[in-house]
Amino acid sequence: MDRLPSLSPNEDPSSTTPPPPRRRRPGIVGAALIPAIVGGAVAFGVVKMTDDPVITTVTVAATTGATGPTPTATVPAASSDGAIDIPAIVRATQDGVVLVETGSGLGTGFLIDQKGHILTNAHVVDAAKTVDVTFNDGTIKQAKVLAADTTIDLAVIAVASTPSSAKVLPLGTSKSLRVGEPLVAIGNPLGQDSSVTSGIVSATKRTICSPTQDFIGNAIQTDAAINPGNSGGPLLNAAGQVVGINSQILSQGGGNEGIGFAVAIDIIKPVANGIIAGGKPRHAWIGVEGTPLDPQTSNELGMAGTTGVVLRSVNPNGPAKAAGLIGSPAADNAPPKGGDVIVAINDQPIADFADLTQEVSSRTVGDVIDMTVLRDGKRITVKVTLADRPANLGGGRCRG
Repeated sequence: MDRLPSLSPNEDPSSTTPPPPRRRRPGIVGAALIPAIVGGAVAFGVVKMTDDPVITTVTVAATTGATGPTPTATVPAASSDGAIDIPAIVRATQDGVVLVETGSGLGTGFLIDQKGHILTNAHVVDAAKTVDVTFNDGTIKQAKVLAADTTIDLAVIAVASTPSSAKVLPLGTSKSLRVGEPLVAIGNPLGQDSSVTSGIVSATKRTICSPTQDFIGNAIQTDAAINPGNSGGPLLNAAGQVVGINSQILSQGGGNEGIGFAVAIDIIKPVANGIIAGGKPRHAWIGVEGTPLDPQTSNELGMAGTTGVVLRSVNPNGPAKAAGLIGSPAADNAPPKGGDVIVAINDQPIADFADLTQEVSSRTVGDVIDMTVLRDGKRITVKVTLADRPANLGGGRCRG
């Protein structure tokens, strides 16, 4: 883990009351990257059978309840000309962003409800059972680590009470993000409290690797500056809603080079809710392996112009098998003839594997989905009940 000198807190010259003293800070918990590799999988109960670029990273970088109602951040309205109002976003959200400190490092987190639940990265809390949380007004609280899910680099922590100034950050959706949309990141890069950077959605549907080398699908790529210490902080859209948790950077020199990644909030929400409700992470799973219908594959199958995911195999113990889905009997190196082709889930078109993982992983275990499938030239609808992904499967493994 990188070690940096202790940094003094920034002082607000307009403040008439000195803030509470803050502790000297240990090394930053952030992210440093090694070169990308070529792999072939996507997480959350579906496995992709083609090779795509995968960003591989090495990350370094009791019942709770608030004493009173914690206000939700007021989302700023967009300006009349459509421009993003960064100062308004910061004013509305900065009191929901916290500094998270362990005995060996620090990162960022953000408040998600009035009961004191805070989200951050698993690699920020590491193996700690408790961490120290500093709110924007300087209040320091001890937080219990409820659970950490290393497969998606998520940790849920909780404080027994929150200061009156704290605000709950509204959670948006990452599914609707489009390349070029503006984004704002708030965090504690290199120990600089409550720092704000902005940028755009550089790309969507990225696949990155977790600290335990599990695939994380549908990651958001941004050029908003993310540095060691930003880990666990919110990535916000123009409406001031959280669309991702800042997690990693791609860098040759160890610092920001304009390529950062956030874990999509749509993946985070059902897992975080499961931890809060039951104390452990749960991941929606269907149990299939398949290949996206690119132009070559669709032509080979006599389905030119069709998009979707054709199934190569179906896990005999998974929900897809129980629902009657069929995998291809063809060899892995042959066109997947005879396999069902998934073209929609709950009327949402499935164009590629990222769409399939999005529609599965953004839902809750036990949900029933309507899966539209092409089989023998006919379009049918199959109901699939999502199960909890077996622990031994993880989210698929990155290759070194």
